[in-house]
Amino acid sequence: MILADQDSTTPSNVARAIFDRAGEPKQLLEFPGGHYDVYEDDTVQQRCIAVTTDFLLTQLNKRPTPPSGT
Repeated sequence: MILADQDSTTPSNVARAIFDRAGEPKQLLEFPGGHYDVYEDDTVQQRCIAVTTDFLLTQLNKRPTPPSGT
């Protein structure tokens, strides 16, 4: 989940509560700024892309665990 700590559209306390309830695997990326900074600030945008790409590659490259008894 990508979270802007000064987001007035989706308040950070609401987003954190949703993140806490989400199942694994999960990762929280929090950045200083508002809701649209991820689109308007190249530094924030590049960081979000890098962290998201790394998370997805890590999760997609995991080998599934076979069910027990097989």
